[in-house]
Amino acid sequence: MFLIPLTPDERVYDYIYQQSRVRLTDIEEDLQLNRIQTVYALR
Repeated sequence: MFLIPLTPDERVYDYIYQQSRVRLTDIEEDLQLNRIQTVYALR
């Protein structure tokens, strides 16, 4: 079985879904995304 890598958008959505409260900096640090990638994924 092959796993398909998640896009940054999917990773952010999954991360938010699993957490009760999330700050932008938490997403950036935990998923190792920069601010632009994180904000773009949230749009």
